[in-house]
Amino acid sequence: MVDQELIAAARAGKAEVVRGLLEQGASVTARDPSGASALVAAAYGNHVEIARLLVDAGADVDMKDSTEQSAYLIATSEVGDDTTMLDLTLAAGADVNTKDS
Repeated sequence: MVDQELIAAARAGKAEVVRGLLEQGASVTARDPSGASALVAAAYGNHVEIARLLVDAGADVDMKDSTEQSAYLIATSEVGDDTTMLDLTLAAGADVNTKDS
């Protein structure tokens, strides 16, 4: 249950809730029914602070959801002109050769 709460909080941009759930042991590898991890959910909302928390907790910037989108790929095409998420995923070792669907 705590894992799904983590994904929902990441999607909603609730950094303090994410921090608390991580402290409670929520898994950064958990996925929701669409295959999205908390990091993918945060990336879609361009919630950089949350993405940073998740990456620091071990989230994989290349983990893809069911549509073959990862936080890195989302950062390249879905968040507008702000490159902060892209910079974060690159610094975390994103595979620049990965492709989406």
